Amino acid sequence: MSSDHAIEPAIKPPYLGLLNAISIAERNAGRYLKAWADVTPDPDLRRALSLVAARETTHGDVFRQRIERLGFSLLDKDDDPELAERLRVLGDPARSDAEKVRSRRRDAAAEASVDAFFASLDDKVADESVDALTRDTLRWYVHEERDSRSLLRAAYARAEAAAG
Repeated sequence: MSSDHAIEPAIKPPYLGLLNAISIAERNAGRYLKAWADVTPDPDLRRALSLVAARETTHGDVFRQRIERLGFSLLDKDDDPELAERLRVLGDPARSDAEKVRSRRRDAAAEASVDAFFASLDDKVADESVDALTRDTLRWYVHEERDSRSLLRAAYARAEAAAG
């Protein structure tokens, strides 16, 4: 057997934990947004939730694949201890969409934290110590996340207006 084709051990990049956390959070978000989409009577809200749920699920898969391509496996830890509660609340057909929107609303500090997280990803995209494919994946992810936030904000506003 020639050593020319030997597989070198994977070197753990410092951003592997970030990719892992994104994968898990996105997969979980896809689950609870789909649960809501499946029970809402509002067709416009259903379309928005379904689109974003599909995106979130895809993000989870893409980041898992990126981890695997780097030579590692997803460490499936419980990063979202509130997942069961989110599934229960958002998947409950007896709760109104307006009530679900209120349960999802973030205060100004939480919104600022999300904005700061995306800004930190923008920094990773510009960091040439991060491999090119991961930078491209993060760039795509941040653009889709910002678009999804905008889409959901508009859908939530319409749902609240319809509820009075």
